Amino acid sequence: MQTSSETSLEMTHLKINTKLNTFLSNLTGTQKSIIEKLRMIILSVDKDIDEDINWGSLSYKCGEGFCEFRTGSNKIGIVFYKGKNIYDKYGYLKDTGSSTMGMFIEKPHKIKEDVITDYVKQAVLLTRKSFLL
Repeated sequence: MQTSSETSLEMTHLKINTKLNTFLSNLTGTQKSIIEKLRMIILSVDKDIDEDINWGSLSYKCGEGFCEFRTGSNKIGIVFYKGKNIYDKYGYLKDTGSSTMGMFIEKPHKIKEDVITDYVKQAVLLTRKSFLL
């Protein structure tokens, strides 16, 4: 049975595709809880954000890609492609590559909605700026 937040998410983003549905249906337990909460936060930041499955990962774009989830057995990583350009006043982002930064979440109750929202807003702004150049 779907929760009202899941139903509202699907109604807001009607472009949900088969790859995405398959990915989401294969999630269980803590992974599922974390990803569902993160999806709600990310998709609520901007009406132009779209999600898809790329290279086996749930990813987000707003014109072009700005972040993706990396799933591990006991945690979920959210990696921002231009993360080194994000102002991290919270200190949660860790170096994950040449220009990427990410944070890792092990429990749904440890998700800090205000922090994720701020990071996503910055990532979308960075993406839009580079997309327009």
